[in-house]
Amino acid sequence: MLALAWLSAWCFAWPALGAELDLARHELVQVAEGETAEHRLRFEGVEQERSLSCSVPLRIFAEGDPERAGFDPSTLELAWLNPGRLVSVRWGTFAVGQGLYSQQGQLVLVFDGGRFHELFRDMIYAFGRSGIADSSASRLDVSFDRAAGSLRLAQTDANRWSREKSGPSDEPALLEHEVGPDNGPIGYVGAGTTRRVWKYRLAGDRLEFLRGNRYVNLANEDYPVELVAKAFDVSVANLRRLNPALGAQHDVRGVVRVDGRLGPYVPEREDRISGPACP
Repeated sequence: MLALAWLSAWCFAWPALGAELDLARHELVQVAEGETAEHRLRFEGVEQERSLSCSVPLRIFAEGDPERAGFDPSTLELAWLNPGRLVSVRWGTFAVGQGLYSQQGQLVLVFDGGRFHELFRDMIYAFGRSGIADSSASRLDVSFDRAAGSLRLAQTDANRWSREKSGPSDEPALLEHEVGPDNGPIGYVGAGTTRRVWKYRLAGDRLEFLRGNRYVNLANEDYPVELVAKAFDVSVANLRRLNPALGAQHDVRGVVRVDGRLGPYVPEREDRISGPACP
């Protein structure tokens, strides 16, 4: 009985080690190498630092311009995905240039009660714009289903674009509409939001890919099923199979699944802003 009591106490005490970690009790450590500064994350009571990203100095041209490019300490976000076990670390970079170009960093750590193990890392292109009508914005979100033991990655991409009409037969594509000439050629402007979702099973300290899906948000406008299928290079029959609620409808709106065989997540590891010295 004594042995069983000891074993029971040990089993319940092990997760408590992770629960004792207070995410609020952390500090950012800056390690300089020349003009490049590497930013590391350190938690109280853990003799280990995790490298996040880097920053480099910028030449300031106007008041309000950022002094550095790369890691922005004010954007750091820490959250438990699975209390005591999985930690999400997210950050952004300073917006630079006339296009306000920026990136998002995402790190998922496994905490074993004394040390961290890196489970996932990426650095994606988060925002940029060109002119008045063209821009792209991306966001990566991470969540964990404790009941299923699965990690979910979801990247949402919102794009706006514009183009000139190339000829009489050039009609607006899906999600585009015509803008009248204002002492200029006829043009089209468009806006669309897509989302890619990947699910992984947590197997110890590694991830096993389960499945991936891609969706498009058609908002509140009705579009012919045939037009949506053509735009995303999928047959009408397959589009209906991916979206059983469609039934025999001729038009579709809202969120539509357009790909049910998306492959595993491919990290971008963008470093165009931070510089090649960054992790």
